[in-house]
Amino acid sequence: KKGKVDIELMVSHIGKAWIGDIKDASLEVMKQMVQGFITFHYSKWIGPECQLPWIQISTQRSNYISGKYLSQGVKLWEPSKLQKREAISLLEIWREKQKLDPTKICSFRKWRDA
Repeated sequence: KKGKVDIELMVSHIGKAWIGDIKDASLEVMKQMVQGFITFHYSKWIGPECQLPWIQISTQRSNYISGKYLSQGVKLWEPSKLQKREAISLLEIWREKQKLDPTKICSFRKWRDA
C-alpha cells in the first residue's frame, strides 16, 4: 500500500490547493496530484483524517461537486484507477481554473453522512 499524499505540499501561498506543471509528470505523480487536490478540498470541512467516499463521488458526482468545477464528461474516479488521459484532463481543468481565480477551483457541496 502506498503512503498518503502530503496535501500540504500542494498548498499555495494563499492557502489554496495548487496544481503545478504536469508536462513531464508520470501517471503515478498525476494520480497523487488528483488525490491530494480532492483530499485538500474535502478535508477542509471534514478534517485531515477524512476518508473520501470515492465510490459515491464517482457514481454520484453532481451530488458532491458542482458542475462548474468539472467539465461535462470528465471522469472522476478513485485516483489509482485513473488512466493517463483522465488524469491529464482533470489536472488541466483545475490548472485553467486556478489561472482565472485561485480561490474558486473546486468545492464540495456534500460530504458523506451529511
